[in-house]
Amino acid sequence: MNLNNNHWFSIGRKYCYLTISILLIWMITFTLFYSVILFNTKNKINNELDEYGVSLIKKFEVLLINAEKALDEINNLSISSCSNDSLHELKLLHFKDFFIQNAVWVNKDDNKICSSLEGERKDRLENTQPSLLFGSVKYWFKRRIDKNHPNSYHIVMEKDNARVSMHLKIVFDSYLENRSYLIAQILSENRVISMSKPMNIRPLSSLINSDDWRIKKLVSDYGPFSVIVARNKYDINQTIIEEMKRSFKLMILTSAILSFAFYFGIKKRSRSFKFALIEGLKKEEFIPYFQPIMDAKTNSCVGAEVLTRWKSSDGDMVSPAIFIPAAERYGLITELTKQIIEKALKGIGPFLSKYSERYISINLSLEDLNDDSIYYLLVQETARYKLLPEQIRIELTERQFIDKECSISSLNRYKEAGYKIYVDDFGTGYSSLAYLKDLPLDTLKIDKVFVDSLGQKSVTSSVTKHIIDMANTLNLELVAEGVETEEQSQHLQELGVNIMQGWLYSKAIPAIDWILFCHSEN
Repeated sequence: MNLNNNHWFSIGRKYCYLTISILLIWMITFTLFYSVILFNTKNKINNELDEYGVSLIKKFEVLLINAEKALDEINNLSISSCSNDSLHELKLLHFKDFFIQNAVWVNKDDNKICSSLEGERKDRLENTQPSLLFGSVKYWFKRRIDKNHPNSYHIVMEKDNARVSMHLKIVFDSYLENRSYLIAQILSENRVISMSKPMNIRPLSSLINSDDWRIKKLVSDYGPFSVIVARNKYDINQTIIEEMKRSFKLMILTSAILSFAFYFGIKKRSRSFKFALIEGLKKEEFIPYFQPIMDAKTNSCVGAEVLTRWKSSDGDMVSPAIFIPAAERYGLITELTKQIIEKALKGIGPFLSKYSERYISINLSLEDLNDDSIYYLLVQETARYKLLPEQIRIELTERQFIDKECSISSLNRYKEAGYKIYVDDFGTGYSSLAYLKDLPLDTLKIDKVFVDSLGQKSVTSSVTKHIIDMANTLNLELVAEGVETEEQSQHLQELGVNIMQGWLYSKAIPAIDWILFCHSEN
């Protein structure tokens, strides 16, 4: 028994899958990190814009409220001329309020003002229309006191004989101390009153739908005013890049840990299952079972499909859907097939020799098909039990005919020796009439999925009839798999299919039970 037969193609494919899986882990890790950083950064920026906008509009509203109070206080002063006492009262008012930059009494009789900053002088706003009239208050926007300052715009408010000037730059300063990347504007009816930094730019409100800016707009409850705060997308992208740089080492470490965990997890699992397979083969835990193949017309058993069952050393039954692909992957399938052939014929060889009209079908993998030792073993065992070659049928799935030239060469060898060739699970792959006509086939086995569709109005049901027509065209016999009901059996017979297998007749059973089944079929 040779269990150390290395199959480089299988090994290469395994490591290829492993490499792709690890690359996917790295890609997914980086994608997740990027997504989290992007999500957190955008949230942080949105929160920052909201926070700044709310802070800004509240400070601006406080400024307007305090300014109106100052106007009322000036109007309540008994000022009739710009005397020293009047100037003193105005200066006290000026220095009392942090926002007020200039407190003014307006002498409307001679167009002069009494200013806390400049004393008595001519009124520069004489004959200047206010920018806004809201309630009893007049507003002039973008008035400049300090011409040397790049952002020295003031807002001037007037009520009756009182007037105050306020420098709006003070509204922006505290929040922007460590946030120079933020831009803000205060607007009145979409006109820019003031901005956080000098810039030759139209109102930010016109950029709300722009892809280059992230913008928040808040409307004041105190008059026709609004605040817009913004951040350029370039700055946002730079922030994301910086966050990615800071998280790069953590991303590398996380990816490496996940990759190592995946690799060692797969390796441990592979080693443990591969070891179990090898031990199972050494201990000959794999057993052939036989599912009867019936002639529904005569209700007689004509043969059986050999199926493999594995009862592991711990007593658990392992599904063929798990251990057969694993055996193929680890290069153990040929050894498994040899054991099943030897055990199957040891169990029922004498019975088949006595009843030559009965046969068994044995499933071969693509690797088995191209392995000389399987062919010679079948020839040897056929001779040992004095069987006719046609009593042993070779089953292959249509997916095993991908390499058509290689398949024809291997199949011809079995065909010339007298073994019949079955195509298992037919209809689930890609075969067509043109594809099959050059293959040395004897029988098509109709897959259970098509049998289940019989009697139903479905596309699959029409495919079943097409498969039967195809087989008739190629002069191939038909066997239906997975027959579970009398109705399915009846439908198949009406379509000319009499040979079938399935739970309607029997599940797969041990050798002695199949022999008893054949004896007691009547």
